[in-house]
Amino acid sequence: MKKKFFSVSLLILILISLTACGTETSLNTKPETVRQAALQIASIDVPEGFRPEFSASLMGYTAASFRGQYETSHLYLIQSDKDDDQEQLEQMLSEIVIGTGDGVTGLVVVDIQKAEVRGEETQMIISEGVNSEGVTYRQGAAVFQGNGGPALLVYLESVGNWDQAVFDTLLASIQ
Repeated sequence: MKKKFFSVSLLILILISLTACGTETSLNTKPETVRQAALQIASIDVPEGFRPEFSASLMGYTAASFRGQYETSHLYLIQSDKDDDQEQLEQMLSEIVIGTGDGVTGLVVVDIQKAEVRGEETQMIISEGVNSEGVTYRQGAAVFQGNGGPALLVYLESVGNWDQAVFDTLLASIQ
């Protein structure tokens, strides 16, 4: 049976594409607006060296993006205002197993760990892939209940800069 793999990279690409196509959306690059969008999703301790990159609001989704000091350093918070999305995300994540991959982004799941966010148990999905510049990177993702609906946190770093403790601290800081 083919396993599904939720790709935040694809969701972000869709958000940006729809913005470019004139779909009713709000895309902002002002740091304070990005921080406010993130706070609509959850209060989180953004790692040192990360700065606001953009926020977007589109078709019931809100996203806030932060960029680290390296090209491959990114942090995304994405929230849906549709409660049904929580069940769909959890179902998709429950079907993921180590070694499954995503044909669109090339990410392969390398680890799945249990974590706690806001007192609720969730899964940390750790994946690896190679970006368009040939750099191998790692992505950590976890679903949680945001301030306004189901939410997803995604943290990306090159494998050489990946620090599991940073991802663990990010998850623990979600309020």
